[in-house]
Amino acid sequence: MRLFALVVCLSTLVSSCAWIGDDIDTGVPLVKPGPGFRIPADTLYGAAGRVIDVEFVPKQNRLVSLAATGSESSVISFFHAPSGKLENTMENDRFLDLDTGFSNDGRKWAIGSRTVFLLNTEDKRIIRVFESDSYQHQKLLDIDMTVAWPFGIRNYEVMKKYHYVTALAFSRDDRYMASGHVNCQVRVWEIRSGKLLLTLWLSKIHEAVSDLEFSPDGRFIAATQNDSKIYFWEFPSGKERHIEGHGKSVNAVSFDPSGRWLASGSDDRTVRLWDTGTGDLLRVFTGHEDDVLSTAFTSNGEYIASAGRDGKIKIWEARSGYEIVTLAGHSAQVNSISFNSNASLLASGSDDMTVVIWDISRFDLVRDSSAIPMAVYPARIRGKVEVDDESGDGRFSPMEKGSLSVTVENTGEEAAYRVVMMILPSGDTSDFITGDSDVIEMILPGKSVTSVIPVIRTESPANGDEAGFELRCYEFNGFHLQEPVRFSIPRARE
Repeated sequence: MRLFALVVCLSTLVSSCAWIGDDIDTGVPLVKPGPGFRIPADTLYGAAGRVIDVEFVPKQNRLVSLAATGSESSVISFFHAPSGKLENTMENDRFLDLDTGFSNDGRKWAIGSRTVFLLNTEDKRIIRVFESDSYQHQKLLDIDMTVAWPFGIRNYEVMKKYHYVTALAFSRDDRYMASGHVNCQVRVWEIRSGKLLLTLWLSKIHEAVSDLEFSPDGRFIAATQNDSKIYFWEFPSGKERHIEGHGKSVNAVSFDPSGRWLASGSDDRTVRLWDTGTGDLLRVFTGHEDDVLSTAFTSNGEYIASAGRDGKIKIWEARSGYEIVTLAGHSAQVNSISFNSNASLLASGSDDMTVVIWDISRFDLVRDSSAIPMAVYPARIRGKVEVDDESGDGRFSPMEKGSLSVTVENTGEEAAYRVVMMILPSGDTSDFITGDSDVIEMILPGKSVTSVIPVIRTESPANGDEAGFELRCYEFNGFHLQEPVRFSIPRARE
């Protein structure tokens, strides 16, 4: 695995969207980053295949990625998300895994493959195996239940047809689990007993279930396959109704935490917001340049993220429809996205064989401190800037050379690794250019390191006599952020 810092420019656009129904005043101000705003992204390589799924473990800053490494093999990797540290990797060379998901308490972990495996999240021991073949009610594989991954196969029976598990979802109380299959079935299981409670059918017999969600209140199950409908059932009755309005196939669905809204992403390049009680269309979000493949709500339900074949991730304000930001950095389609509990991080998995962990803490998307499971960003990096001009008169004349001395101190109790310094203009300062800063590989506790950043071009100031900047420091082995240090550089006119 290679770990490196990727600085990605973000553009903020106000999307073209239509509200169908009454407008709602959220009282939440719209975040609008200024020109040239940048955030870091931590790119994790080594997936060894296209990344199908990424999931944060609930109430933890641990991330799981699922990558397809071949037609019959896959690899699942656990990361400590704030640092990007790889905890362990589990390779399955016997058959292909297609989805993964966690119970809401974070203790159980399901893997969808030729059957459904339920494991203990911490020690990866198998708790239960759910049969998946619709024609024969017997286990497909004889498995050693005490062996952690890769599974100990004692007797491998080849059947005429396997119905791969392509989608998984847990009920909010973790009593039930739904599995979507390649043969257009959704099957609902009682987790404690392993009993099959309900079998639901989608329309196209030879089309797999592409996404599947339990509503947070446990009243509904939503699913999609390769058509323009959203399949919607009441639970546990199984009463079915359809939600329709997309022009092409629907690929993804997500419930907001209250269960009142459902977001969907489609090949028609839109994200749509629906009322789950009535099935009415509330809002259409436009801006993606290709099919939308994944959607996700923040834990407070105020924001929606979407991603797709255009390789971009967009974050929208759900009630107003404003596009908060576009995250661009993947070189191929983005298959899956996931917020951590307090929406300070967003993970994305792509066909470019990378997982990207985006630092979106600046947007302050989840303001309720009770939603934060741990201190994601303990501040331990402190910095200061000294300006040195060539003439020594304290002001930069046009074309005068100079430098910025940046001192970074580690105030924590552990070593800080791969500290990146960024000098960001607070306005249009195209007439004042600095060189690149070096990455500081390590700063020991209580120690400081000084780097010199050259000033490579200055011109006569267009407006005012000072250029405003801010210093931001990021520790990419832990994402420990400091408050920005704002400073100005005096300049002389011709």
